[in-house]
Amino acid sequence: MNKEIFILKLNAINIVERFKELCSSFNDRKNSLSGNHHDTYKKYLEKYGYTIESDRRESFFRFNTKITDEYSLGMQFVLKDGIVETVLGLRVNDVVIKPSGRIDFMPMKMGFNFDKKIYKLPSYKSFEELESILNITFGIFEDLKKEIVELSPPINLTRQIKRDC
Repeated sequence: MNKEIFILKLNAINIVERFKELCSSFNDRKNSLSGNHHDTYKKYLEKYGYTIESDRRESFFRFNTKITDEYSLGMQFVLKDGIVETVLGLRVNDVVIKPSGRIDFMPMKMGFNFDKKIYKLPSYKSFEELESILNITFGIFEDLKKEIVELSPPINLTRQIKRDC
């Protein structure tokens, strides 16, 4: 896996348009939910079935999942004052593959025009809106995970059966 293949996989899941739509749909900064609701945020994130690590002071949350022996995929979130900052990262043999990083910077790293003044980080004014944002973000993550699994060589079941006998 290299940068070009990763970009192909990101394009396959239409990440740029999905993120634009997310930013456009959730952008009421004037009425965003203020404060740091760490415990509530962690409960929302754990609903997706991943073990969440967090830092209460920074309102920082992250998880990684091993997809194959070589590939791991993870996400990190900063959830504070009604803003969702998301980082998406792919590692191959513990080496970060670009354009891993903040999702709002990925389109530019992929060669797309992406006006960050128009498409600001998504914001939420209620926990229901936060949940909607997380549903979309985790949908992107799961779709990317499926694309990466397709890169994995198939398991040779015949050899495995012979070894087990």
